Amino acid sequence: EVMKTVARAMGKPHLKPVLAKGKMAEIPSQHLSSEKIKKMAGWQPQIDLIDGTARTVSWYTDFFKNNEIRVFND
Repeated sequence: EVMKTVARAMGKPHLKPVLAKGKMAEIPSQHLSSEKIKKMAGWQPQIDLIDGTARTVSWYTDFFKNNEIRVFND
């Protein structure tokens, strides 16, 4: 769901993730839910996943367009 949301926000809904072989120390499966914090603290998100993802993609697009990014090779 998150990958599809990011791809749509980038204007590239056809993109598919490329899954690399995992390392032994990686968590094999992760699941996210905000239900516990909602129940315990009454927290509610102020921005939904789709809008938040669109804002994040926009920020990174502007950042990389306006800043020289250097890659250092050891």
